[in-house]
Amino acid sequence: AKEAEDWGEAVRVYALAKETAHRAEDDAVSASSRINLAGCLIIRASVEKSRVLLGDIRRLLDEARRFRERVEKYHMQYVVDADSEYKPFVEGFLEDYEGAPDGMQVAVEPLEWEEVVSFRPPLGGECDHCKKAIIRLQFCSRCRGVAYCGKECQKKAWKTHKRVCMHVAPP
Repeated sequence: AKEAEDWGEAVRVYALAKETAHRAEDDAVSASSRINLAGCLIIRASVEKSRVLLGDIRRLLDEARRFRERVEKYHMQYVVDADSEYKPFVEGFLEDYEGAPDGMQVAVEPLEWEEVVSFRPPLGGECDHCKKAIIRLQFCSRCRGVAYCGKECQKKAWKTHKRVCMHVAPP
């Protein structure tokens, strides 16, 4: 009962974050909060041995994709990806129901925490300047919105990045 209550609280927190971010026009938080809300809805259904509506999960993921696309022009997709810990889990869940109607209510099998975290991608990404795959990201210290493989690429990219850096910087 306590675990179900905790996941119910997580759902309320992410729902509030989604609404607050929308009102503040914070697209990065709008994207990640929708993905994490979808993950929490699935996990709560598993814990409560209840059902989740496929259309709700798909809608949240579609909305998150649109918000993520809007922040790409500021190179803020790294922030969305870093804050969206349940994205691989939610996408994996939806793959199991590909082609099923949105109105379908799915009874979620009990999940072990290891199943949820096994969907998480490894650390890493791509250098914003040279596009090389990197394991340890080094973010811009001003905006935290772009990542580089090292100081050299960060310095080379500064001439271009500084034009948008102030727009990306947190308030």
